[in-house]
Amino acid sequence: MATISLNWLHIQRSSFAFFKENFKRLFTLYLLICLPLHLPLLFYRGTHSYQTGHTFSALLKNARSTLLFEVPVNSLSISVIMMVTLSLLMFQREGIAFDARRFKSFFINKYGTVLLAVLICNILQYIGLVLLVIPGLYFMPVAALVVPFMIFGGAKLFEAMNSAFSAVNGNWLILFLLVISPLLIIMGYEILFLRLTHHSLFNLHDRPLLLIPELIADLFAQIVLMYVVINMGYAYLSITANSAPENAQVSRLS
Repeated sequence: MATISLNWLHIQRSSFAFFKENFKRLFTLYLLICLPLHLPLLFYRGTHSYQTGHTFSALLKNARSTLLFEVPVNSLSISVIMMVTLSLLMFQREGIAFDARRFKSFFINKYGTVLLAVLICNILQYIGLVLLVIPGLYFMPVAALVVPFMIFGGAKLFEAMNSAFSAVNGNWLILFLLVISPLLIIMGYEILFLRLTHHSLFNLHDRPLLLIPELIADLFAQIVLMYVVINMGYAYLSITANSAPENAQVSRLS
């Protein structure tokens, strides 16, 4: 694959325009499909916080808990968010009006392989971050590109991973910024607000309502994740110069 120089600002403008135009439908599908699958993780984190008196961000320090529970459950919700978001983006790029039956058929046909891809990528990224940090950071934009190659390009799992690695060459920094820049909003919320409200002066046993800001932050993070997925969808389209609606993707929607 020939290296294509990406324009960060152009991708952000396209992503924001799509997000703004389709926010109502994205949010509706999130409430109907994504949120129910994410509730077990929210319940687990909230229960842990209340029982231990610590914020559920402390779970990240427990490698076993993260690998055995958080990574699989997160993969479940993330894969659904990616399927919903990229499917809508594909429909729009193809000039096809959203149709619930077509969307359901496409979702069912693709979701199994997408879930497997997200699970494998999350495990590899987690191991890379925990062991050496830098490999995990390098792998972050690769992992975010795998599913777009599967959805838009029709690639198989390992073919998509290989294509994603190739696509990152020469564009790693821009792709990394496309992934991390929206997430900085969540990181800032966590640092500036949650850390203040969960100061050592407070005890979650005495004030369980302090869990509410954390739950709101987690739900907000899911919406921001949709924007990250849109970024990577447009990044894929830029990398492959796949901007014409008459491409062969139409056959995969039937």
